Amino acid sequence: MNRLIILISLLFASFVSFADDCVRNDPEPIVTPGYHEISRYKVYTNTDNHLIEEVELKSGQKLFISQYGCAHFGLSYKFEVAADFNENLISAAKRYLKLVGSFAPTFSESLGNKMDEIPNNFPTPELIPLEPGYDWIYLATENEGDVGYFIITYDVAL
Repeated sequence: MNRLIILISLLFASFVSFADDCVRNDPEPIVTPGYHEISRYKVYTNTDNHLIEEVELKSGQKLFISQYGCAHFGLSYKFEVAADFNENLISAAKRYLKLVGSFAPTFSESLGNKMDEIPNNFPTPELIPLEPGYDWIYLATENEGDVGYFIITYDVAL
């Protein structure tokens, strides 16, 4: 009986320790910091498994690239846009991913290629399943005061 209790305790402890383990490695920056069009670049982490890259291009375009998640891999591009931004979400995603692909090709180029396959009149531009049940692209806009943001989020179940 004591052996059974010890075995159950060890089994439970192993499940608890696996719950704290992440199935993916710590995120790595994807921006090429020496790229000639970047005027300001900053990298920081705000929690475990959440890396943020802050980029300002010489054109004035500002964006944040975030990588996060454990059971899911999330990659989010948050572009500063006009507060009254009302462009077609899919065509905007294609254009912005092409821009990012020039200085952060890891992930960005392949996402841009996937977006190129999506018609601009896709019926649900806010949620685009790429491989149903496995990976999705979410497109959104939000405002914070006088500043608008266009957000492209890629989510993959690991």
